[in-house]
Order: sequence, then C-alpha cells, then structure tokens
Amino acid sequence: MRLVHWAAAAALGLASGLPPAGGAAAAAANEILFWRKAAESNLAADYRDYVRRFPAGDFVPFARARLGERDGAPAPITALPLSGAAEDPAAVEAMKLGTAERQAAQDGLRSRGFEPGPSTGVFDQQTRDALRAWQIRAGERATGYLTDRQYDELTTAPLSGALPASGPMTERLDLAETDSARAAREAALGYGEAELAEIEARLSRAGFDAGPEDGVIDAPARAAIRAYRQSRGFSPHEWIDRPMVDQLFRDTAGWPGPKLATR
Repeated sequence: MRLVHWAAAAALGLASGLPPAGGAAAAAANEILFWRKAAESNLAADYRDYVRRFPAGDFVPFARARLGERDGAPAPITALPLSGAAEDPAAVEAMKLGTAERQAAQDGLRSRGFEPGPSTGVFDQQTRDALRAWQIRAGERATGYLTDRQYDELTTAPLSGALPASGPMTERLDLAETDSARAAREAALGYGEAELAEIEARLSRAGFDAGPEDGVIDAPARAAIRAYRQSRGFSPHEWIDRPMVDQLFRDTAGWPGPKLATR
C-alpha cells in the first residue's frame, strides 16, 4: 500500500538530496499555480475553484478562511451522481485495516472538519456518514467505505502516518526526522511570503509573539512556532507542517485575515 502522499514524498526527496519524482513535482506545481491565481485575484470564486480542485491541498486553510469571511461557511457540498453498480463494501475496504489504522483514518477525517465521533477504531454509522461527507467534498463517490487510495489520502501528508489516537499524527514520523528533513517538508508546502506572514499574524493572535508579520520566518517566529506546537501537543520543534497550520487556523478562526476583493 502506498503510504506517502506526493507532498511528503517531495519533501523526503529534497531532504535526501534527490529531486522529487516528476509526477509529484508536477502535482505540486499545478496546485501552487491554482493557489497563486486565487491569491492574486483574491476573489471568492477563485478560492472556491481552488478548494474544489484540491480539497486536501496545503493552501485549503487559507482559502477557507477567506471564504468564511464572506460566506460564513465553506462552499456548499454537492454530491456527484453515482453511476454503475454499487461497489461491494467488502471489496472496497479489503485492505483489512487494524484498530490503529482505523483510528488514524478517524483522526484524519476530524482534522479535515468531518466529525467521525470518538477515535475508537470502530467504523460506526457516524464514521460512515463522515466518510461520505468527505468523499463528496473530495469529488469521490459517496460510498462511506474507504479505498486504499482514499485511506492514504486521509492518513498521510498533509498529515503524516497511521498512528493510534494516543498521540499527534505527526509524532512517529517526527521522531525519525532530522531538522533538514523538517525544513524540506516545510518548504514542500509551497507557502510564500503572504502565507507565512499570515501564519506569523495568527501565531501572535493566538498568544505566541512571532515578531514582525513580514513573511520572514526568523528566530522570533521559530521560537513562536516551537512554543505553539508544544502547547498544542505537537512534536516541539520549530518547523511548520500542515497539522500545525490546520490547528492554528482553528485556534484563530475569529480573526478574519486578509479582506476579499470585490469585482
């Protein structure tokens, strides 16, 4: 089973000194192009287009924050019509997930805003409903059952790894990582000056002084990242990763952030 999402694979390739695979690099570049288009226009329609195309993209927290400022809620969920015979659930979930793997999938759903109930490792009706809602948002068939690809998407980058619910989902990977690998993982997010400045601003508004909100991640900003991560139960290092960003946006949801443009 593939257990490394393209962003993680690209980051690990950079950390090892090897160029990322062509497909991973192309996927990353394509997402960043769509995001830059939305950020430059600063129009709600372009943010919605980015979220529709990249529902698990690394800029989704920024897009949803801007859409939430105007709309008060994410873009509406619209199910795709099902075509052909219904899939056999036994065949769809034939990977035989263990309790820890199911807990990781439940954690992944929750981190993306789809509440599966307690992370018990039991896929009950609430978890199935959350899976269907996530599949709809991702443009997938809403079966409520996971394929191996969908499992990988829920439990790998921008999150990282199948872990029990007893610790942050990044912890196991972080224990084996060097700072150079963490730096490469941060770089692979593709955040530019504007996104980094917003992260600094949100850190300060969460009570962690990151210094000037200038998009330069200097020593004060690194110290704020470390302190914030430690306060929220993440591995206490000074590098940005997607789970930290998701949590930071949840913690600062009351701050509107940059204003949307109007036509």
